[in-house]
Amino acid sequence: MLKTTNIGASTIGLGLLTLGMSLPVMAGITFGSAESETGALTLSGTLRVNYQDKDYGEVAADQKVKLDAAILRLAYDAPDWFGKAEYRCYQYDTLCDFSALIYGYAGYRFNSTDHLPVGLQPIPFGPSRFWDSSFYASINNTLGLQDIHNLGVNYHFELPSATKVDWIWLTLLQMEAIIMVRVETRLVTVQIW
Repeated sequence: MLKTTNIGASTIGLGLLTLGMSLPVMAGITFGSAESETGALTLSGTLRVNYQDKDYGEVAADQKVKLDAAILRLAYDAPDWFGKAEYRCYQYDTLCDFSALIYGYAGYRFNSTDHLPVGLQPIPFGPSRFWDSSFYASINNTLGLQDIHNLGVNYHFELPSATKVDWIWLTLLQMEAIIMVRVETRLVTVQIW
């Protein structure tokens, strides 16, 4: 006689939910066209939730679904103007216990290679975003050399010799100004602080 095991719809459903939540999903809604004079506005975001299943043989009252983070991103793109913003909201005890503007800047394109963004923007020096693959990041992130955003003005231009130059003026937390120059060619990148 064969012995059958009843897996149950809830176990299969939980497995499919876990599989679906582990796959990256990126979606955005775009209004308009980037080639038109009015431009295109793209709205995207992320919701991150945690589900705790404390099934240790006893009935647990603290099995719950909890919102961990909500991320809202806006991007505007037109022939001459552009802008981006990201706002994050985290939940610890109540919804949006901590929220912050990660970046928000607007800029003007002089031509296809030269542009001038102004606002809270990524610093174009050092290792950029997603440099490492660890959840805890690396020593570059710990020291503040990676994925850094600051308030300032950046003039980016490219020369015909495939040389990229960034002139950036930043206001630091102490409200002092710092000017950085980055020259990048195919062989070497020079940074002057």
